[in-house]
Amino acid sequence: MITKYQADLENNHIRGITNYTPPTYTYIGLSTVAIDDSGTLPENAEPDASTGYARIRVRNNSETWNDSANGVISNKIRLEFPNEFTANAGIARYIFELDESGKVMYYSELTQEITLYQGMNVFFAEGDITFERTNQATVSS
Repeated sequence: MITKYQADLENNHIRGITNYTPPTYTYIGLSTVAIDDSGTLPENAEPDASTGYARIRVRNNSETWNDSANGVISNKIRLEFPNEFTANAGIARYIFELDESGKVMYYSELTQEITLYQGMNVFFAEGDITFERTNQATVSS
């Protein structure tokens, strides 16, 4: 789902209010707690770095992402977290994408939770990550 933060950036750009330049790189991460549409990652949402966890730095371009279709975009290439877990790190329930400023752009609840255990390498095959824009219009009469 798109966050309100990201939706505001894109809406203001489309309407000519402000310019928006997509980030050159984004960061894919895992969260052990629920994420909302505010654009702010909850405190202690990610596994601790002492467990070997680190976000994936992703080049934000057509080599990494498939064309959007019906408001859904997916990864074109395998995306693998850079480190093996050196300790158990809890249960990942959400995946998210941050911009270069650390704000959440998109997030999604995992269809299957991932138990993060020592010795594990986490990766997502082509098409496994999907981020969706929701379409809810409100019209006042």
